[in-house]
Amino acid sequence: GLITIGSYAFYECTSLKDIELPNTLRTIGSRAFWSCTGLTKVVLPDSVSTINEYAFGCDEYWGYESNLTSINFPMAWTSAGSDIFYGCKKLTSITIPEGVTKIPNYAFYGAKYLTDVDMPDTLVTVGNYAFYECLGLESVTLPNSVTTLNNGSFSECSNLSDIKFSTALVTIGDHAFYECDALTEIELPATLNKIGSYAFYGCDGFTSIELPNSITTIYDGAFADCKNLSSINYPTSWEKAGSNIFEECKKLKSITVPEGVVSIPNYAFYGANCLTEVILPSTLQTIGNYAFYECKGIASIELPDGLITLKNGAFNECDGLTEIKIPDSVTTMNDYVFANCDNLSVVSYPVSLTTTGSNIFSDCPKLKSITVPEGVTILPRYVFYGSDLKTVSLPSTLAIIENYAFYESKELEALILPSSVTTIKDSAFRECSQLERIWIDEVTISINNNAFYGCDALTIHGKSGSVAESYALS
Repeated sequence: GLITIGSYAFYECTSLKDIELPNTLRTIGSRAFWSCTGLTKVVLPDSVSTINEYAFGCDEYWGYESNLTSINFPMAWTSAGSDIFYGCKKLTSITIPEGVTKIPNYAFYGAKYLTDVDMPDTLVTVGNYAFYECLGLESVTLPNSVTTLNNGSFSECSNLSDIKFSTALVTIGDHAFYECDALTEIELPATLNKIGSYAFYGCDGFTSIELPNSITTIYDGAFADCKNLSSINYPTSWEKAGSNIFEECKKLKSITVPEGVVSIPNYAFYGANCLTEVILPSTLQTIGNYAFYECKGIASIELPDGLITLKNGAFNECDGLTEIKIPDSVTTMNDYVFANCDNLSVVSYPVSLTTTGSNIFSDCPKLKSITVPEGVTILPRYVFYGSDLKTVSLPSTLAIIENYAFYESKELEALILPSSVTTIKDSAFRECSQLERIWIDEVTISINNNAFYGCDALTIHGKSGSVAESYALS
């Protein structure tokens, strides 16, 4: 029996009005029935597993008008090309039979005149771009068996105003509702775990979204460019985030992280440049990599007592930030935590800080002075690397200045080391090119050979016979 109908097999057979396809048929090729304007109804045998692009399409541009009003969904259909029903203006509805578990990728891609889709209770997965650009769809009800909406499943369905989600839904894929700007509200189920990249990008109809606490993952740009979104909650199980999730959400001004949350994931509010207020819980211990990167609207934020770790770039390029009190509970600050904060002028230094990365305060042109509080015994590696500090006040408890602590602090001109300092490690003041004077007490017993490498204008002040004098003379 017939297994395959090849590409272009009945291309522009406009007089063809009736076809009876055998139950041995598996594959229908690209444009196999393209512009067959005499066809009004097609019965596909359930053996068909593959229908390739433009198979039943029609192009008005060349004077062809499709009269296809009815076609069934074969049970074995698993593979589809794009634009299978391109230009089929009279094909407005489709019924997917019971027993079907997946709508194939691209199945109704570009079927712009489809207005009604009846889905079975056996359906589990809607494939990639299955209903892409189905401009006629206004309302869709997903059966409660559906667990997965794959990438682009309803992307650019610009007239879709109502979507009822399955109560078993776990995953919304990348671009799933990209630029579905007629959507005004959605009710997400308590089973939802993942929202993919740009899933709701450009959905301008949203003003408020309630995210279920079951969500653990929200990827890049998931709600970006939702220009009217003014309210969204923070799910308590959120563990993983992409960048630019809320970018250009111009009406989203405030976010409250609920009590019980101990860690804000990497990139959580990366690029949320319209946020002006963030309220953090007392339970918070860690702020992830680039969590508030480029949140230029935040002028101040209260970091809770109990916070332990600020990861790479946590507040990098927060240009609106003018003052920050780092609680004494903080022990770790990684690279670039407050780097490039153009208006940051006041910072409190935490007593318990023991681990630091590089460039924590680099390129903060208004941060000219800092006081390290009493009780601090070690300045960690890289702590002021690349800073614009001109004045640093050090405590009488300080004993050790670690490697690269002031490396490339090019605005620093003079510094008095307290008499408690015993050790100055490798490259501690390396390339501090404006450093002209430093006072080192006789108690200092160890100065690494490269501690002041590149400080060409430096005069070391110390006592006769001290390690400082020996270092200066060498």
